Amino acid sequence: MGEVKVVDKNGGARREERGATLVEFALVAPVFLMMFFGLFEFSRYVATDVSVSTAAREGARFGSAIGDNPTSSIPRYVDCDGIIQAAVDNAPFAGVTAADISVTWDHGPGTEVFADCSIQSPDSPPLPTVSTVSAGDRITVTVIKDYQAVAIPFFSRAGTVQTIAVETRSIFKGEVGG
Repeated sequence: MGEVKVVDKNGGARREERGATLVEFALVAPVFLMMFFGLFEFSRYVATDVSVSTAAREGARFGSAIGDNPTSSIPRYVDCDGIIQAAVDNAPFAGVTAADISVTWDHGPGTEVFADCSIQSPDSPPLPTVSTVSAGDRITVTVIKDYQAVAIPFFSRAGTVQTIAVETRSIFKGEVGG
């Protein structure tokens, strides 16, 4: 013998079954929404991280390139404003500003910084000049940007996460002859 299906007079499901469906939905919906918004926030964080990394890479690339900045006629390897602008221009998604960027020069791994584009104080290294930067020196561009979650209310109250990217390149001074 088969099962007997109980239906109401209109052919629909019984009230108890409708109530069970509502309870199941109430239990599953918050989990599903948390997963959806969590995926959204994770995607935003990854996009911010990639954007910050791109900013550091492009700033270091600009500073290690041969030639002068076409807008200022200053050699690229000592053009603080050009290096910072190259980094800012290549990170539109993350909203990187000049205040998020640090540019320094050293003579190689394990050596001290000898030039810095930061706001100058009595304790900070001087700005770079054509005479202080030599071929083989390294330029380091550091970008630090705070990430704040927005889609999940209680995540946004947890604070911010710093996204940090550091890119170092060697400087080649001179012209390539042919």
